[in-house]
Amino acid sequence: MAGKGARPSFSVGDFVLVVVDHQKEIPKLMPRWTGPYRITRRVNEWVYEVQHLVTEILSEIHCSRLEFYFDDKLNMEIHLLEQIQHDERAAISAANRIAGSQRRNLGAT
Repeated sequence: MAGKGARPSFSVGDFVLVVVDHQKEIPKLMPRWTGPYRITRRVNEWVYEVQHLVTEILSEIHCSRLEFYFDDKLNMEIHLLEQIQHDERAAISAANRIAGSQRRNLGAT
């Protein structure tokens, strides 16, 4: 992540991850980062427009919430998109199983 006061060095076309908003409650095992996204434009000195590679949703994100994403398979876009979808579904499924187990354990006591 770009440090406080440090000028970010993202460029259009870079792949990045976006930190999950800490204001929202998220289970411990849920990923803290989402993505990957592609930088589509620089809005200003500190804000970038990013596009999610799977959903294609555009968002404007402050550089302090961005981290470079490196993957040697980025040129294999179909495989990458399938893997991202699989990973996100698996993480959500695992978190739901854990939350359900915790609720059952609380109900048994």
